Amino acid sequence: MDSPSPDRDAPRLREHVGPAKLVSTLFAGIGLRDATYRHVSAEPDATHHCLAATLLGAIAYGLCVSRRIELAPALLVVVEALRSMGTLVVESAIVWLLGRRMTGRQLPFGSVLRPLALAGAPGILFAIGAIPEVETAVAIGVPAWLLVAFVVAIRAAFDCSWPQAVGLALGVWLVEHLPGALLTLFGSPATLPAG
Repeated sequence: MDSPSPDRDAPRLREHVGPAKLVSTLFAGIGLRDATYRHVSAEPDATHHCLAATLLGAIAYGLCVSRRIELAPALLVVVEALRSMGTLVVESAIVWLLGRRMTGRQLPFGSVLRPLALAGAPGILFAIGAIPEVETAVAIGVPAWLLVAFVVAIRAAFDCSWPQAVGLALGVWLVEHLPGALLTLFGSPATLPAG
């Protein structure tokens, strides 16, 4: 008679619990640590920390922008949080669909959603934009950092090369922006030059 395996029967320890793990995950996301992005792609228990990274980045952005447009910070934070979650789901779906075609890898949706959510962690740096002396640097630097994090997340999710990840990111950008550009181009009435 086989005795039960102690490893198999022992309760599974949940390592993705608590604020310390959230903070370390945030710093790894901001630091663009490839190993962390790969880990969260494979670990369903990391979902809530990855979503928190996107939400915290959205809150920082909302607070930063609310000062400039003179809108109630609480309202803009809520609007930005909802917008960022919606954008995350749509972008994850586009990456998931395009990535499966481009790389041939069949991944569960969560394996793409989690690293893309973690890629929102650099958005926390928008909070520094409240300092007038660094506002311009933050307005340029943080979006660039977020773009690099997006490519790192794609690369980690699909375990693909850098050129494939950049190509997939460009494909996502085209899918998101080309329809609007075409509508603007063909929807606006033609104007004749004056004179």
